[in-house]
Amino acid sequence: MLIEKVKKTADDLMPKVEELVNKVPELPASWSEKTADWLYYLIIIGVIFNGLALVMMLFMLLGGFGAMIAAPMMVGAVLGPIMAILVLLAGSFVALMLVLQLKALPLIKAKKLLGWRYLYYAVLVMIAGMLVSFNLIGAIFWGGVCFYILFNLKSYFK
Repeated sequence: MLIEKVKKTADDLMPKVEELVNKVPELPASWSEKTADWLYYLIIIGVIFNGLALVMMLFMLLGGFGAMIAAPMMVGAVLGPIMAILVLLAGSFVALMLVLQLKALPLIKAKKLLGWRYLYYAVLVMIAGMLVSFNLIGAIFWGGVCFYILFNLKSYFK
């Protein structure tokens, strides 16, 4: 039920985002075509980096990287649990992005529109994760860049 509401909200948001993207100049056709052809490999790179980020978050939660995180964890008794909650929250967004990217991978290779939609959802998850972690500038900048590229490539997927 909740998943359907979130999906409907994301789908309702799509025309508004597309309208904003259409107000800026398009990528040159040759760039769009090459990027669409290479998108599969770019997603693989994203999956690798998101996977590494998830592993590092798990190590942090389990007390790994002792010297790297020991000092921040000792700042105060309250900071440890707060950091653990923030790492868990960030990890959940990264994990959801990773799942969406993995679902998109074979569909993007086959140039299916459903794969493009999974990437659109992954960008929304990325933006939500940045907003939850109070990274407003990153959410605006990277959300804009990702949406600009993604909507310029939409016509290559059927």
